[in-house]
Amino acid sequence: MAEITLKTRIRLRRGTAAEWVAANPVLLLAEPGVETDTNKMKIGDGETAWLDLPYFAEAKAYELPGLEEAKVGQIAVKGEEGLSWKDEVVPMSQSEIKAIIAQAIADANKGVSDESSLKAALVETGVVKLGADLALGAEPVVIPAGADVVLNLADHQLTGGESAIVVDGGLLTIQGDGGELKTTGRSIVARHGGKVILESGSVISTGSNGLGATGEDSAVIVNGGAVTAQEYGINITDGASLEINGGTIKGIDNCAIGGNGSRWVDASGKLTTKESEAVREQLPIEIVMNDGELVSTIQSAG
Repeated sequence: MAEITLKTRIRLRRGTAAEWVAANPVLLLAEPGVETDTNKMKIGDGETAWLDLPYFAEAKAYELPGLEEAKVGQIAVKGEEGLSWKDEVVPMSQSEIKAIIAQAIADANKGVSDESSLKAALVETGVVKLGADLALGAEPVVIPAGADVVLNLADHQLTGGESAIVVDGGLLTIQGDGGELKTTGRSIVARHGGKVILESGSVISTGSNGLGATGEDSAVIVNGGAVTAQEYGINITDGASLEINGGTIKGIDNCAIGGNGSRWVDASGKLTTKESEAVREQLPIEIVMNDGELVSTIQSAG
């Protein structure tokens, strides 16, 4: 591209002292104004009228704070606490701005693509989107109390072992049409007041139960999606609750929904295994079904 040299002359905003007084304008930030009959100059701050501005030679240090520390290329920016010096903003074209926005959107849509990042994200409040098919490994991920996690399967498969995710007092929402959480054991269990909400996507267990909740104040809520499990599609025990507003729940070799309201406790009231000295404590469970489909296909004898 050929270079073009323009020869021009620049004239500052000007007027006599009397004309400036009569007009009393507000100069823009760093805009100079010259009195042609006195050769004095004032520099605007973007909000102070001409009469209240000091002449340039009379400007005090508080009007241009940090001038000694300002670096070449920085500009004065007026904020709530006065002037400060910032790096000069580099102008960008519309196409450059669009490219930056497009890249930011693309980065946001990439999602999590490695196991360690996924496990770290699942224990803190926020939205976790899968960016690839991933495995959780043998140990379950525990979502603690106070954490509100949204897991977007995003058309990918998340696999796990005997117990993939334990919602230990927190809240887990599953979504993502076309995506699936697939485990060999229990897929997700809520306990200690934890809650699991299935909005969309599929939860699959090839060897045990799909979703579960145990203990008072723990709950499973199904608003959509599908649960398919070798045993119970959803297992509710020990005073937990289940609400179904949509979706499909299927038990391949057992009931679509299973569970009971009992638990074994010892003489002191602590939970224990089923032993001769333990007693059965009754805790009612609650199941509310407003919509959806239950499918039970018991295959084995007994």
